[in-house]
Amino acid sequence: MEFGEQDVLLVDSLSSLDLSSPEMLEALKAEGVRVTKFSDTSDEDYYELPALDQFRSPGDNFYVLKVNKDCVIEVNDVRVDSSLLVRNRVGDILSLQFVSKISRSEILGDVTLEQNLGPAIICTAVPGSLLSYRVPKQGEKAQYVAVHTTLSDLFERLGEDIDAYPSWLRECVKGRSADPVQRVLFYDSSHRNLIWPCFYPPVEGSLRKKWLTGKFWELLTVGLQSMKEDVHHEDGRILEASASDTDLLKRARRVIDREYADPPSLEELASKLGLSQTRLKSGFKLMFGSTVMQYCLQKRVDAARLLLVEPHLSISQIAFNVGYEDPSAFSRAYRRVTGQSPQEWRQMARGEESS
Repeated sequence: MEFGEQDVLLVDSLSSLDLSSPEMLEALKAEGVRVTKFSDTSDEDYYELPALDQFRSPGDNFYVLKVNKDCVIEVNDVRVDSSLLVRNRVGDILSLQFVSKISRSEILGDVTLEQNLGPAIICTAVPGSLLSYRVPKQGEKAQYVAVHTTLSDLFERLGEDIDAYPSWLRECVKGRSADPVQRVLFYDSSHRNLIWPCFYPPVEGSLRKKWLTGKFWELLTVGLQSMKEDVHHEDGRILEASASDTDLLKRARRVIDREYADPPSLEELASKLGLSQTRLKSGFKLMFGSTVMQYCLQKRVDAARLLLVEPHLSISQIAFNVGYEDPSAFSRAYRRVTGQSPQEWRQMARGEESS
C-alpha cells in the first residue's frame, strides 16, 4: 500500500486553480507543508501532525493511526477556514470513508470528483499509483472516519471470497482494470453510530491507540459487508433455501442500493436470489411500490443530486459516475424523475445557495 506522504498547500484562491491540470497541481508541491509521512511512522503510532495546527481551529479533531504497513485509520472532524489543497500519492489501496458530512473536490489521477455528501460510505479502489488531491470546502466542517488498506492481497489476508463482492471491485483486485474506481453507498443510522465515538474517544493515552486499532477492524469489516452481495450462492443457487420471499425481496433492494451504478440484470438478480423473474418483478412492485428498474433509476438520481451541487464536475462525468455512458440518456432519465434536466436542477440549487 502506498499512502500517507501528505502535503497541505495554502493557496490564495481555489477558484484560480485549474483542478484538471496535473502540471499546475504538481507545481504547487514546493509550496506545501509536509504533515504526514507514512514510511517513517511506527506501527500502532500516530503520524506526526504538528504542522497541521496552523490549518485547523482549536477543538478540532484530526488524527491518523498507522495500525501496520497495510492498515491506517484516519479521523477528521475539522473546519477549514483557509483555501487548502491536500496532496497525497496513493497506490494499491482500498479506502472506505464513513462520512457524516463532507464537502470537497477530489482529484484521482485525471478524474475530478465533487463530493457534497452525508451520510454515506465513499468506497475508493486505486490499483496503480497516482497523485490524489483533495480540496476541502472553505468554511465548512468535514466529519468522516476513513480506513485505508492494501488492496491487492486484502481478500487473501481476510480469507474472503472475492467473487462475493461487486464486479467493479473484482476487476481492480484481479488486475483487469488499472483505473481508480469510486462508488458511493448510502448507509443507515447504525453506521453513523459506529463512527460518532471516534470524534469523542472514550479513552486517552496509549489506550486510544488500542481502541483505534479495534475501530479500524470494525469499520473495515462493516464496510466490506456493505459492499458484499447479501445473498450467498453456490453454482447460481441460493444456500438459504428457507428464506421467505419477503426476506429475499429486501435483499434484492439492498443489492440495488449498493450496485445502482452497475446493477445486475433482472435475470441475474432473480437467479442469485433463487426467485423466478415473475416473482421478483411482481413481489418487488407490491412490497416497495415501484418496479426494480424504477427503484434503480431513483437511486441513480439520488446519487446524482449529491454530485450536482458543486460546479466543477461536468454533467457527463456525473452521468458516468451514476451508471450512464450516454449523457443524453442520463439527462432524459433525470428529467423523467425530477421534471428538470440536470443542468436546470444545478442552476436552481446554485440560486438557492446564493440567496
